[in-house]
Amino acid sequence: LLDAAITAFASSGYRDASVARIGTAAGLSTTAAYAYFPTKDHLWRAAVSADLDRLRARVRETPIDPARPFASAQLALVAALPTHPLTRRVLVEGTPDELRLVRDHALVAETTRFIAAGLRERQAAGVLGADADPEALALGLETISFSLLLTTLRAGLAGDAVRVGADAGVP
Repeated sequence: LLDAAITAFASSGYRDASVARIGTAAGLSTTAAYAYFPTKDHLWRAAVSADLDRLRARVRETPIDPARPFASAQLALVAALPTHPLTRRVLVEGTPDELRLVRDHALVAETTRFIAAGLRERQAAGVLGADADPEALALGLETISFSLLLTTLRAGLAGDAVRVGADAGVP
């Protein structure tokens, strides 16, 4: 049911997808589909979350350059988005509420923790000042990276190898 929902919402959007068609595509009746998810909104949120989970797994499988861990993780995310059309659709067309589904997902939370850990390491090595707050800086960098991701996708730059990184294999 979630696979059918991901496909339907990605291709038709929330408004034009119907639980009846999604259920049929999954081999279920409408009543059976509603037994799993009481509303279309519940199914939508579950589909977005499932697609984000799959994207997160794909990004985690990508080798990260230890010299540029944050940049290479961001490039891996952009490179993986074409195989996750529902997440991409939410990022490109999503309302603020829909974007919060992405922002609040473990994919973003892990990135913030990753940034904070790197900043704490730099602080321990004396590269970052002792008075700096790694967690606050990490939240700021999360906001900047999320904004850059949205801008890259919404402006259509994800396919522009010169702007995104020709050596990263970004489609």
